[in-house]
Amino acid sequence: MVEELVEAITPFYYSERLFVLRSFIPLLRALEDSEDPIHAIATKFMDDLIPDRPAFVKSLIDEYVRKTKQALPESMSVHPKIASRWAKQNVKEQLVALEVVFWSMWGFVPCSGPLVERIFETGYAGQLGQRQENKRLLLDDEGQSALADCLVLWQLLMIEVLELERMSDLQQFEISDNPMDKNFYVSSPQAVQKIHDMVIKHQEDPLNVCTTLSWAYVLSRLVDKAQEVPESYKAFFDSIRPGLSSRSSQIPKHQELAAKCTHRESPLFHILSGMLTKSPLFVTAVAWKKGSTVTDPNAIAYRSVLKGLVIALSELVVVEEIDDFNALVDIWISLFGRSESRSIAGICAQFWQADWHHGTARRAILDVARSRFPIHFKPLIRLLRAMTASGFLDYDTLSIACHSDEGQPIAEERLVCASHVFYYLETLQTYTQVVPLSALSGAHALYERVERPKLGVTFFNTRPITLPGGSTLPAHSAGRSLSDGGDYAVILWQHEHSGWKVILELLTDYVNRQRLSSGAGSGAYQDVSFARRGSPQTKVIRLEDVGMETDGDEEETVMYCLDLLRSLIQDNTAQAEQLMQALESGAPVVAHTMTEAQPPDLVQLTTMILEDALSQTNPRTRTQLRPQLITSAMSVLSALLALPNYSNRVWLYIRSTTTLFGNERSTGFASGALAAERATGQYTMTLGFLHLIKQLFQEAASSVLPDNPRLQQIKEEVLLRAARFVHTEIWIEHLGWKYTQLGDRFEIGRRVTSLYVKVLEHAPPTLEERPFAALSQAIVDALLFKATSSTINPLVSSISSGNQSLKNLYAVRRYGDAQRLISLLESHLRLTWLILTYKQASAVASKPCLLEQALCARITGGMSVHTSTRTKVDPIDVLALYVKERDAGTTVPVEAIRVLHALCKSLSAVQPSPPTIIAHLSNPETTVASLVRIVQHPYEDMVLRNAVWTFISLGVDKEPALAGLFVTGKFKTPGEGLVNDKGKGKAIEAQDKGRKEAEKTKTTSAIDVAREVLSNWKHIWDINPQLLCSVLNFLDVVWQHGLEHKAALQAIREDKEFWEQISAIACEEVGPMPEYEASDFEVIDGVKHSNLHGAVSSTAYKIAAKSHAVNILGRDIDIHLRLHGNTPSTSKPASFLQIAPRFKSEEELNDLVCEAAPSSYDPRIYDMLLEQLKTDYRGLTLEQLACQEPMEQREFGDNFAFSVPLLRRRLLAYAKGAESMNDDDSAILVEKQLLSINLNLSLAHSQTALAESWQLLFQKVVPYLRGDAVVRPIVLAICATISYDIAKEDRQGDMMATIHGRRLSLLLSMIELAWFSPSDKPPEVASFIDLVRNVHNIITNDAQSPAQSFLGTISVPFHRTLLQIMYFCTRHCRNLVRRPKAVNAEQRLAVTSLVETSLFLVIDALKLVFESASTRLDPELDRDMDDGVLAAYSNNFISAAISAGMIDVLLPELPNERSPAHSAYCSMLAIVTGIISALGRYNHYFDVEASGFVQLYGEQILRALKWTIGDPITFALLEEIELVVNLFQAIAFSAPSSASSNSVVDKVLKTFSIHALQLLQQLNYAITHPNHLTSLFEPLTTEERTRFEKDPPSTEPLKHPVIAHLVHRLYRLSGNIITTLIATSHAEAILLGYEDSWPNKDVTVQPHSKVILSEPASIGTLQELGTSTLDLLRELVNRPAGQSLTASTPTHGPLDVREAVLTARKNLEGVLMYAVTQLVLILSQQTDNTPPAAPEEEENMSVDTQRLDASKAERRASRSITLGERLRRGMSGEMATDLQSLLNKAKPILAKSNSVMGKESVDLTQVLSNFLHERVGTPI
Repeated sequence: MVEELVEAITPFYYSERLFVLRSFIPLLRALEDSEDPIHAIATKFMDDLIPDRPAFVKSLIDEYVRKTKQALPESMSVHPKIASRWAKQNVKEQLVALEVVFWSMWGFVPCSGPLVERIFETGYAGQLGQRQENKRLLLDDEGQSALADCLVLWQLLMIEVLELERMSDLQQFEISDNPMDKNFYVSSPQAVQKIHDMVIKHQEDPLNVCTTLSWAYVLSRLVDKAQEVPESYKAFFDSIRPGLSSRSSQIPKHQELAAKCTHRESPLFHILSGMLTKSPLFVTAVAWKKGSTVTDPNAIAYRSVLKGLVIALSELVVVEEIDDFNALVDIWISLFGRSESRSIAGICAQFWQADWHHGTARRAILDVARSRFPIHFKPLIRLLRAMTASGFLDYDTLSIACHSDEGQPIAEERLVCASHVFYYLETLQTYTQVVPLSALSGAHALYERVERPKLGVTFFNTRPITLPGGSTLPAHSAGRSLSDGGDYAVILWQHEHSGWKVILELLTDYVNRQRLSSGAGSGAYQDVSFARRGSPQTKVIRLEDVGMETDGDEEETVMYCLDLLRSLIQDNTAQAEQLMQALESGAPVVAHTMTEAQPPDLVQLTTMILEDALSQTNPRTRTQLRPQLITSAMSVLSALLALPNYSNRVWLYIRSTTTLFGNERSTGFASGALAAERATGQYTMTLGFLHLIKQLFQEAASSVLPDNPRLQQIKEEVLLRAARFVHTEIWIEHLGWKYTQLGDRFEIGRRVTSLYVKVLEHAPPTLEERPFAALSQAIVDALLFKATSSTINPLVSSISSGNQSLKNLYAVRRYGDAQRLISLLESHLRLTWLILTYKQASAVASKPCLLEQALCARITGGMSVHTSTRTKVDPIDVLALYVKERDAGTTVPVEAIRVLHALCKSLSAVQPSPPTIIAHLSNPETTVASLVRIVQHPYEDMVLRNAVWTFISLGVDKEPALAGLFVTGKFKTPGEGLVNDKGKGKAIEAQDKGRKEAEKTKTTSAIDVAREVLSNWKHIWDINPQLLCSVLNFLDVVWQHGLEHKAALQAIREDKEFWEQISAIACEEVGPMPEYEASDFEVIDGVKHSNLHGAVSSTAYKIAAKSHAVNILGRDIDIHLRLHGNTPSTSKPASFLQIAPRFKSEEELNDLVCEAAPSSYDPRIYDMLLEQLKTDYRGLTLEQLACQEPMEQREFGDNFAFSVPLLRRRLLAYAKGAESMNDDDSAILVEKQLLSINLNLSLAHSQTALAESWQLLFQKVVPYLRGDAVVRPIVLAICATISYDIAKEDRQGDMMATIHGRRLSLLLSMIELAWFSPSDKPPEVASFIDLVRNVHNIITNDAQSPAQSFLGTISVPFHRTLLQIMYFCTRHCRNLVRRPKAVNAEQRLAVTSLVETSLFLVIDALKLVFESASTRLDPELDRDMDDGVLAAYSNNFISAAISAGMIDVLLPELPNERSPAHSAYCSMLAIVTGIISALGRYNHYFDVEASGFVQLYGEQILRALKWTIGDPITFALLEEIELVVNLFQAIAFSAPSSASSNSVVDKVLKTFSIHALQLLQQLNYAITHPNHLTSLFEPLTTEERTRFEKDPPSTEPLKHPVIAHLVHRLYRLSGNIITTLIATSHAEAILLGYEDSWPNKDVTVQPHSKVILSEPASIGTLQELGTSTLDLLRELVNRPAGQSLTASTPTHGPLDVREAVLTARKNLEGVLMYAVTQLVLILSQQTDNTPPAAPEEEENMSVDTQRLDASKAERRASRSITLGERLRRGMSGEMATDLQSLLNKAKPILAKSNSVMGKESVDLTQVLSNFLHERVGTPI
């Protein structure tokens, strides 16, 4: 056990030993960097930590020497593995000690003579770290790598302490016997002498060549400084001066040493190259690959030391004389160019700003390359590319392919370097040319050669020369000879020109020749021009005439040019614009011969080069560098995409070619090029393609504007082709490719999924209006809706095998590949989470998708380094392993737990049987324990802890089995707790008792961790409220499922301390709400936040924590009630006992509720932002910026509801728009407004949750506190307070309506707790009346009008809650007003006002609901109306009066006013009619109940139907008659067919027919006698009387507006009566069906043509009514449709012609149809010799009076038959003829009325005429 523990803890112990020393390094670095975050801390404490600086370094050196000589402990000698590990740890500690020494000497400790001497002695004595006591134990790769690192670090250290940079300035040091700075080694002649002796002694060792060169430079500076040598230095200077003896060198010592170091056989360049390309100190990729112990790989200080050495070399040696100039160029490029940009930007900028101006020697390498340009084209181009400080190229093998800096602003130092490179190449001062000697002779010689004494050979041109690049060399320009031997002369012209144009020349020439060669014989391309070229006096020299050397590989030169271009313009828009202007300005390049066409620009040339490189399929012409050329060309295009003026060209060129991404018919040449890479295993082009596609999308995403939809369409088309190419050619196949570097596979996968992630995040599929909808939909289809195994397998396979692969990579120390794998996992997990999240909001949420199925299936995982077989793994199990995996970084665990969360939530929605997470865990208990340990560990990353808490909460909510594990920590065995018979079980239980107890103590559940956190909640409340909120959310979910975990929670539910903590949190004061309108920004942990983020998020989490605590209290009380019934038991739960005192304290409860009720929601911010977007950013909406994360995974603060990073990307398009004048202030303002909205919503959301939690608590304490004499007054008083705040709400909007509804629900829960009381004390009455007033104001509130809720214009209606509050108030008002002296007059007025307002609201709302319901089938509505409306209308205050028929229009007590009872009665009729009409024939049993309603109120109904021409008429009475007729009409229209008719309904309708015909007779008389009608009219109210008497009497009553309105309504009433009679008599069936199928043959109308007022209406009555209606219609159709007939009255609006025509036409058509069908029915009965049916008596007529004996019946029948024969002979012809005449007259008038109504209608008269002719035989 001890050995296992030691084995497990040893790596940690060794690591900590290293970090003890490493802790000094950040402090030492910060001391030298004032911008370092810990600079102030380092400055403050370093002197205290290291009081004696030189002694500190000496102690480190002593410790280093001791470790190099330390022998292996004897105890380890028998264990080779342990011994080797100890020896390597020993070397690692040496390396770290050397690092600390290096950083100490960097600026903290002065390089004094003794200290430098000590360092040199130690370095030389230990052979630069290679002399080790235990070297035999360091033979493996790790040991050798550590020794190599020590070697390089020693070389750097020894160069560093010589301070070459300081020595270069002669003013920075002294050679004096009494120097001012005695702490500099030069000030000590003894130290200088000893160092010199040591260097000379060890100069032959190749490993010391760098130190020797450095010392040579020091010697040169000492010689230059020593004009007068002090006495103490004479011995030293004598030793380094050239001697006179033959043994001594005749050159100075420093020159001798320098020459030796730079000799061709010297290893100097080889060692420097090895350092820069193979050492972890300079190459991050190597450090990752080897797992180096170096603390800071590729630190800028290391490169700065080597830069000093290289600069010293250029000052020591003439660069032109260096034998291997190309090797020096390579070293320079490796030093300044092959690195991450951040590590070289400083030294590059230092070179341009300082070294360049120091002297010509330091820039000699560039001058030499310039003097040979363009003959030697590559050196200058490569050097300048390195000096741009852009860092690695894509295809560089040393690159780590890390793009973490992408999207970040370019560093200032890079801008400086790019600017210097541009201007340097833009203003080249020389032009070199190779001239054949033949050009120097002859009559037309172009050049002249002049040889002058002491000046050498000079050349002159005889006439102007146009050089490649387009510049013109003037005539008689002088050129210096560089080489004048053989057949050629090399001339260096002093001629200023642009090197960029020469590069453009090269690219143009290359494209021309490539196209000529590819198009030879096919006519594809010919460089032919018929335009005149330049002056004949100007000689044009092409590029091949200059003598440029390409070393047989022109493609490499083109590649270097493209690399320079992209390095200069990458992420540097301003510099790129300047470069493009330089390329396009001036004369065209020489290679462009078609002067009638524009020369190709850089975009076109790059595209042509790329097309050519991809289309070359001949293996003989394909070179090894072609992939790099393709990559370089694509990188240039990617860089040009950032230029607004050129990006469109890139899109158009890419769209026009099929070479890159192909199309639907062809795959393109790129597919073949990438396939060629698979044979080699090198995927430079593939990675380049993916980078180009990513840049294309980023440019498209940052340029979304509504002004150019066609351009957006083009971009989406290109992106769709690119996405299809990536998906089919790369994604589904890349796992099966061969790789020489495994990291390439990870990088390819990462880039693909990263592209998918960016698309889905920028254009979420959940949004209908989103940019690039087709692109995002295609990706979602491929991965979700139309996914296939080949699509999903790369994603799931990489995730499943990633954990084992990561372990294998770490085991073999391939740390670089491990880093790439981690990046791959981050991207894959993010994409998986997105897909699962979008799936939950899609239409297929209830069905399992292929991704879910793959994640739930066991697949083949990674192969371990210890086994040769692959094992089956469960992806869910692997995801759980990622969460606790610390070697995968900090992001992978968070993303893994988020994927588990999304998967769990998605699976829970699958129907019918959802799969579970726990079923796919190999060891659920262990997995759960690991998650619990994460949330328990205080030093775990807080983001991960909160994410795990969120997942645990979801698991408890969605998966019962997983919930049990989280709650208890273990599975419960089936037999646990059972006891067997005969004591055997007891014995077993006794034996296992101790073991089980031990297991319980070892198992820590999530509940235990939560309780541990709660024990310290006061401290966490202020420090980390988010964690406290997460813990309480978990407990809230547990208590939500409390009955499922009853046994596990029993002890906690009885724990008083626990409830004290929960109650204290629930009642803790949050404090004042913080400001939420962001005014400034701040950077926190490298992330840009608003200045209010911390305060708002902290407050929001505190409020949310309180809401969870209140929820826990309410749920626990609910659990207790469920366990003990709904009635409170004698024992109250501990939770209630803790919170109950707060309910009895008015001050505490008021504070708590008043904290929960308000809302900080501010719609003003939304309005401001929407207006700003509408004004300055058209096309950008808030919906497009909405966060797609589930609510439970969001964090309060700056990014709660809307994505600020997405806003920043979208605003880029408007900043780049040519026509956009938006400045930075506008964009900053919009960003601040969006941040303010997020902050505001954070507060509003948490406050809403708190209000809901208190609503729950109020509901659950009702059984305990309702009726409490202490609680009720307190709650009523708080209700009054809360309702007052709700009533004065003036904020509008849908979100505010939702909050308004939540607040009303809280108020309702408090009201339900207070409830009714048989006796109210005056304070209670006062509080209640205040509540009544406030409820009245809530109803009449304009900002949150209940009408909006009834109309459905808001997403979350609140009218139901408000109606319940109104019900309580009105019912309790009734109780109070019935009590004597309970309320005073003022309070009664408040009650009356509420009741009146409530009635108006309810009536209007019901009317609206009924009208809405009439358009849809709602079976539930029928039942609701039956249970509610009819029950209420059948039993109310006026029910008895209605039943007795005693509801009058007027009351003596209320003169000049309409009776309120009559108004209420009419409202009841209208509502019941509305319900019947809305339900139609789907009313089920409601028509029967309505018939019962008619029978109940029959007296009042018959009273209205019995109105006669002798009774007075008022508008109120007319309204009652209309409503009664409408009621019967609704019943008739809603009655079922005759086959399923109901006897009760039929009886009611027959009774109506009798009285309706009588009423119709009276109405006919009134309509045809308007003067008599006028005498009957009685104005009811004062307004009616005033209006009626205002107009003077007239002989024509119809000209009086009131009478005209009255007649119009009588016509309308007549039409409704006839329409109802048509329905009851089934006239339509008679008209359309056969006689045998007529449902009813009963005649209802009198069968004669007389008009008798005392009898029901007859055929004659109908003819008279039809004639009068026809006359009215004939007069109306001749008037304009919009003409007003009468002005408006207080009770009626204006009456126009169209409305009158509609009424008259309806009445006329009804009369005609009813009369014709009744006449035909009468005649059909006469034909059968049957008498017409006698008019029935009233419904209550006695049946006995109708009994007749047989003889009387026979005589009566005989007389009837005789009468029928007479009628048939005498009357049938007359009535039929009159009806036919009326039909003929009506036909043209009805047709003419169509124009007035504005629509065509069916010609009913023709149908009736045909029917009458067919049945009666009348002429048509």
